[in-house]
Amino acid sequence: MRNPPANSFREGAYLHVSDLVYKCTRMIALSKHLEQPIRGESIMDSRGVTFATGHAIQAYVTERMKTNFGELLWGDWTCGCGETIYRHTL
Repeated sequence: MRNPPANSFREGAYLHVSDLVYKCTRMIALSKHLEQPIRGESIMDSRGVTFATGHAIQAYVTERMKTNFGELLWGDWTCGCGETIYRHTL
């Protein structure tokens, strides 16, 4: 059986709430100061199942909202290459 894939560190101006629990904020600050990337961590099966469950729930709720309230939803859309961005669209 192969090792689980590494989870890449979320880059950006903001921290995800789970980063406060699972990541060292000093490590994050040093990484930014030294301009060194943070290596990903292995995702063990127990966390992988939790993540997969969360993604499935999100997909289900999103589809239900689009089906039942699609004309009332708005948000941002970005194409895969990042070239085209539509902000605050219905």
